[in-house]
Amino acid sequence: MRTILNKTFLLFICAVACWSCEKEEDRAIAHPGTAPALTASATNLVLNQEDKDQNAVTFTWNKSNFGYPAAVNYTLQFGKKGDNFATFETLNAETNLTRSLTVNELNNYAAKLGLQPAAAGEMEVRVKSSITDLFEPVYSPVTTVMVTPFVDIVDYPAMYLPGGYQGWAPVTAAKIVTVSNDNTYEGYVNLPDANTEFKITPAPNWDNDYGVDAETTDPEKPNEITGTLKEKGGNIKVTSPGYYKVNADLTAKTFSVTKTTWGVIGDATAGAWDADQDLTFDPVTQTWNATLPLAVGKLKFRANDAWDLNFGDNDPANGFLKYGGADISVTEAGNYQITLDLSVAGNYRYTLKKI
Repeated sequence: MRTILNKTFLLFICAVACWSCEKEEDRAIAHPGTAPALTASATNLVLNQEDKDQNAVTFTWNKSNFGYPAAVNYTLQFGKKGDNFATFETLNAETNLTRSLTVNELNNYAAKLGLQPAAAGEMEVRVKSSITDLFEPVYSPVTTVMVTPFVDIVDYPAMYLPGGYQGWAPVTAAKIVTVSNDNTYEGYVNLPDANTEFKITPAPNWDNDYGVDAETTDPEKPNEITGTLKEKGGNIKVTSPGYYKVNADLTAKTFSVTKTTWGVIGDATAGAWDADQDLTFDPVTQTWNATLPLAVGKLKFRANDAWDLNFGDNDPANGFLKYGGADISVTEAGNYQITLDLSVAGNYRYTLKKI
């Protein structure tokens, strides 16, 4: 009798164990997740550089349920309106259900997505929920945010170009800057009169200055003056008025001054890739401008009807120019106000505004 009871008890224990295993197995099966609902604290944002450290927007969402007691990871994705998230920027929110962005953070995302500075553009935002690579993530419905980015000007180390064109005052003179902090400086300056002289000062004062030690010209480059620099050297002189690119290398003690005129070229312009469409310099705004019909296609900016100096955009496009950069896309035909702004050294910019 005792043997029968022992066997019965063992069978009962096994059954309970099996039932428990089945329950554990049931609980280990994750189900398709429920998509979170995403909301934004603001959907129309005009960003200002002076507020760059302030909060711009807060995104919140509810918890996704995968039917499994595992931590859910959330990732915000930012895409440009109309791209259907073919490309996007991401921000890991970990297991949180909210994430705030400063003005500067949101401005950076807008720039990476190619939204133009000082112009309203639409950004699409969604949140991705996932628990493991073994299970498909789920996405919230898309929230659209209108963002007007600001131009994020970088204050690079600078030298100054005091001269006769502005009263020999270093503090108000045009600047040349070093972007790579390698003792090479560059910038653009408008010299409206013939026979203009200037010097280079490391600070906005006359404590020290550089001038010309020796000067050379190349018959094949009539727009360019090159030479060597010397502390307390002679004045650098250009004989004709114009818009000049100034380069200085303090390590090699060399300089160059190149006269430039600017235009646009490309299959988006009437001249295609064969002829430039000229821009006109405005001394009040210190910018080059034109109003031109543009077709769907691409264009670049270049100087002196040649490819020695040419600008394209960055990748992704952000309204800032890069020497030899990517072709600039025009996605909609029409008349455009074109502006090239080289007035802030190291922060060369452009706008294409459909009118």
